[in-house]
Amino acid sequence: MKRMICIAIFLLAGCTAPVHAPVEEQTETPEGILQACPSTYQEMIQRDDIVIEDQGTLLNETLWDTFLETAESRTPAKVIIARFTVEGDPVLYLIDYDGEVYHWYMDPGRDRFAADKEIQSGTAKYLLQFLTCGEENRISYILSNEDLPNLHVIQHTEIDGEPVDPPMQILDISRK
Repeated sequence: MKRMICIAIFLLAGCTAPVHAPVEEQTETPEGILQACPSTYQEMIQRDDIVIEDQGTLLNETLWDTFLETAESRTPAKVIIARFTVEGDPVLYLIDYDGEVYHWYMDPGRDRFAADKEIQSGTAKYLLQFLTCGEENRISYILSNEDLPNLHVIQHTEIDGEPVDPPMQILDISRK
């Protein structure tokens, strides 16, 4: 009998290969890198420098795996992730790992229904990987400043009475 337990199965994840030259040549700022990305799904899938989550399926999986491996070695790197809304609008993430801390930037500007179109940013100490209970091979990747022992904790805004920055889910995918 298989038993799925919602526990962190992977902690230290960080960087990957650098963002490819076509994006970086246009600008060096995180905001500029995100704004230089294509706007359509068709344009994005033709590139090899963007990880795409398409309703639980991961495209450019090798780029994501390289990012995870690089982070384990505590080597700085960047990765761009495009997550698509139900309506097909991209929400872009730039994850920039400096060898110690993850700097994340989220650009919801292309989401027609986003209330706030401004780029949001923050930092996180950990990139955590969680199994999704009840779904075999379903994994969520979450940026957090807390080493969260299980998924139910992420629903709270404090641990032991201390305020906690809410974690940010960056991917929710099926893995082989």
